Amino acid sequence: MIDDLRLFWHLAHGDISQMRYLVVEFQGDIVISSFICESSESFLAPEELEKFLSFKFQKRRESYFYGRLAAKKAVRKAYPELNENQILIRNSTDAEIFGKPLVFKNGESSELGQISLSHSHDLAVACFHQTQEIGIDLEAVENRDEFEINFTASEKKITNDMPVGFHQSTMTLLWTAKEAMSKALGKGLSLSTLHMESFLDSKQLLECVSLERKSMHYMGRVFSNQNYFLFSLHTQLIQKEKTYFLTMARGINGDQLRESISKAKGGNQL
Repeated sequence: MIDDLRLFWHLAHGDISQMRYLVVEFQGDIVISSFICESSESFLAPEELEKFLSFKFQKRRESYFYGRLAAKKAVRKAYPELNENQILIRNSTDAEIFGKPLVFKNGESSELGQISLSHSHDLAVACFHQTQEIGIDLEAVENRDEFEINFTASEKKITNDMPVGFHQSTMTLLWTAKEAMSKALGKGLSLSTLHMESFLDSKQLLECVSLERKSMHYMGRVFSNQNYFLFSLHTQLIQKEKTYFLTMARGINGDQLRESISKAKGGNQL
């Protein structure tokens, strides 16, 4: 079982035309191990392979396969006895959590735990936990001026307080936090983005968006159906051909709140 979601995550990319892929396991920003994969058939469950082959467009095949590959490596951290093709990931058809990925042992009906996936360009990421609510989002730094309406007053202030040149990076980072929290609740963006808010330390945020800091911990909250949800958030900087921010969200309860505030290391406290 993965004890600390902020430390373990998996990234997949490769050349699907050559049927050759790379999955990298990270602990924080340190590479722990890597896997070269050379056959989609050996990594997909029969149901997944059928869906994979049904896609007409190469890009859709790539995002689907890379996401499944990263997710299965994450699941095997908790279930090393399972081969990748014994792990089935399918999207929920339940109206309450429509589209949320669910993970099973192939042929069985009980879920193995909580899984979350995200894609951006040619990268896919995933994380898994047996019991806790989790969400993950990966976004490349791009122009996001049209996203400004999705931010709360305090998030807009944090963005506007950043030096010129870092507004797009800040909005991208804040957006990944909203996506990650909504995924952890199984709601996607059916929730109002104005009901999701991150609490960040301005100094750490500036270090992260200026690429001086590779990761940071902070907290977030969501209001949904008159309920109040708290999350421990971890954002990771990824630099490849593009600059990406990856954010993982983990639901926390009262017993975990004090520990989460402590580990935020200077972030604004609720």
